[in-house]
Amino acid sequence: MSTLTKELQDEFTAAFEIFTKDTEGGFLDTEALGKVLRMLGQESTDDELEEIVKDNGSGGAMCLEDFLGYMSRTISGQVSDKKTEDDLSSGFKKLLQESFRWYDKNGDGFITKDELKVAMQSTGEKVHDWEIDEFLNNCDDNKDNVIDFDEWVSIMKDMEGQVQS
Repeated sequence: MSTLTKELQDEFTAAFEIFTKDTEGGFLDTEALGKVLRMLGQESTDDELEEIVKDNGSGGAMCLEDFLGYMSRTISGQVSDKKTEDDLSSGFKKLLQESFRWYDKNGDGFITKDELKVAMQSTGEKVHDWEIDEFLNNCDDNKDNVIDFDEWVSIMKDMEGQVQS
């Protein structure tokens, strides 16, 4: 907890105690954790709250020490809000694989500029070369002028829950 200043530790402790004063043993469950985090300005989904409790608490709840440890790691950047491929649902992973194959017309495992252009134009939208170049530049992490599946997952993963599978 060394990354928390005394003021932050006091603030987090006070927030914790507001929602645990009437609970047995003074533990936060996922519902109470959501309330505490919202009070502190953080929004989390039910799944994220369950994951936080699972990773930082025990028995489906967090004690004050667990909570302060989590907040300390969050403040110091050791807790990432970024999704990885492992965080994605199996249905969304399948959707990503199918959409990648749709763009990858020749099936070589890479989406080229030409394949991207053809796919984007097939939607009926007028697409300029500079827009395709910009998209490719933003997605192509290893700068090999193609998008591989890992890069595809990287750009699409935050869309989970926003598209229908």
